[in-house]
Amino acid sequence: MLSSKAMRLPDKTLEAYAFARSALFRTESFIGPAVEFLVNRKKPEALIPKPELLKAAHAAMLELIKQDLANIRAGVYPVEVLKPGNPLKHIARLPVLLKEIVELSKRREKKTAHQFSSEAKDLLEGLPEYYQRNFHFQDDGYLSDKSAELYEHQVEILFGGTADAMRRLIIKPLKE
Repeated sequence: MLSSKAMRLPDKTLEAYAFARSALFRTESFIGPAVEFLVNRKKPEALIPKPELLKAAHAAMLELIKQDLANIRAGVYPVEVLKPGNPLKHIARLPVLLKEIVELSKRREKKTAHQFSSEAKDLLEGLPEYYQRNFHFQDDGYLSDKSAELYEHQVEILFGGTADAMRRLIIKPLKE
């Protein structure tokens, strides 16, 4: 059963928002390879998947979005899960993400995985060795407020704006 808010929104509006959100993050995904090329002079073709892989990933994302929308329409979870993030915060994160991509690119090229801010260094004490590295070359690993702030945005970029929808897919089987 649809929530009352979902019943008031036409199906095309829900679809348009979900697909536009995904398109935004997919567009942002091209920033990383472009920066990597500018910073390390690596050929873009080495950083961007082949067209047939992009096409398959895009088709899978579209199916995921359709399933997510079907779950909303069926009342598995409320339409509010599609509530857009604050666009000003999103835009404000972009320069920070760009700077992080430059730093990440340098760390990856130098194979440096143990650079931490003073905030993160304080948190390292007593942690197992596994946590004392920059996961995926991410600034501060997962140990600073800055890293946490950027992480979710980066995951959405990685998964073309479908990370939240992927996580929600578990709700239906759990309810059943």
